[in-house]
Amino acid sequence: MYSLLDYGRMIENAPRMRAYADAIAEAVRPGARVVDLGAGTGICTLLALRAGAAHVTAIDTNPAVKLVPRVCADNGFAPDRVTAILADAQRVELSERADVLLADLRGVVPLYGKNLAIVHDAARRFLKPEGVLVPAEDTLYAALVEAPETYRAATGPFGDRPLDFDMRAVLEATVLAFHHDRKAPIAAASVLSNAEPWATVRYRDAPPDFFQRTLSLVPQRDGLCHGLALWFEARLTAAITLSSAPGNDVVYSRGFLPYFEPFPVTAGAAVGVRLTARATKDDYIWAWTAEGPVSRRHTSFSGL
Repeated sequence: MYSLLDYGRMIENAPRMRAYADAIAEAVRPGARVVDLGAGTGICTLLALRAGAAHVTAIDTNPAVKLVPRVCADNGFAPDRVTAILADAQRVELSERADVLLADLRGVVPLYGKNLAIVHDAARRFLKPEGVLVPAEDTLYAALVEAPETYRAATGPFGDRPLDFDMRAVLEATVLAFHHDRKAPIAAASVLSNAEPWATVRYRDAPPDFFQRTLSLVPQRDGLCHGLALWFEARLTAAITLSSAPGNDVVYSRGFLPYFEPFPVTAGAAVGVRLTARATKDDYIWAWTAEGPVSRRHTSFSGL
């Protein structure tokens, strides 16, 4: 569960907040009713009220949401314009539907926890038929990367024979997981290949349980491939987007799926990658392969 300082770091992230502020100013009309899903400490609630919302319902499972009415009052907004609900949104019933639903329940990528199901359910039950959902959709991308520092941060010392012991079994178990690049961000220059879209999330649609696509990733230069970088481009409104691509300073960071043994690639020699994400009760199981000069097959769950 996020701490108050975690929410502070999200607020400090200028690219994210600038995009959401612009999207809220575009979507919220004076007199609108708004639901802020995953409200946290209420920054999007404040932006909606500033844009002229008549009322905002702030919903979160984090107790931080109980601070939202006070935060709004401290900024001059009347108490009757805000309702804070500490609950799972899927258990909440509203007496009146909203004109706008705001949500950002993503993790590193949109395929995180029950994000898709929660937002879809809220859009179905909370929004008017003509209501606006922010975001509308996310497109996920993948590319081969040469990122030794990210690989090291994800795998630890287990491939280096610590104290001259063979720890490859631990290395393999460490590799077989979904990682992020917060400790060692993947730079734009680390991207070896073209970036391919591999999934699109449309939040109004019922979320699928299974995402899979085979990609042809063509290195643009020779290098050593350490794994796949994953990121998303969000379409918040028709005109406003937000990208977490390598090189962009956004709070989400990038996903990283390492290969157990990094392998050399040659400019122009395509690597076939099959990328799979399967929903479980609480999260996703990932599988990723590489077919080309070498063959690699990994999964975060041996039963996939």
